[in-house]
Amino acid sequence: GPIDGVPMVSALPKSGASGDAPAPQASVPLRVLLAEDGEDNQRLLVHHLSRAGMTVTVAVNGREALDLALASARTGRPFDVVLMDMQMPELDGYEATARLRTEGWKAPIIALTAHAMSGDRQRCLEAGCDDYLAKPIDRDRLIELVRRVAAPRA
Repeated sequence: GPIDGVPMVSALPKSGASGDAPAPQASVPLRVLLAEDGEDNQRLLVHHLSRAGMTVTVAVNGREALDLALASARTGRPFDVVLMDMQMPELDGYEATARLRTEGWKAPIIALTAHAMSGDRQRCLEAGCDDYLAKPIDRDRLIELVRRVAAPRA
């Protein structure tokens, strides 16, 4: 149709140009620890979180996630959020989360799981997770949830 009276756009905004949510306004990006053993999920989640202006560190199993999280706390710069796949080798997300909480981990932990039955969310919360996302992960919901749970810490 006619475009009379429609203002011309000379440049796209830096954020949101590709449909991603705007980057956080904080001067320091959110630091996210992603505990995920699936390479495809790793790539996809890192892509979404990075595009949203977050810094992502990947752990390939629960034991590595536990070690990285506790090491970050010892340096005085704990991760802002942990995204924890609940089904991983070596140490699953339930046990890794429980151990983090036992060690005094205060930052939010969001469960990521392919199990979406009614009792699965409760099991994740009982393990010490603050919230829960079922796979496949919706990008917009992921970004919104990470920002919301990290907001009190940012």
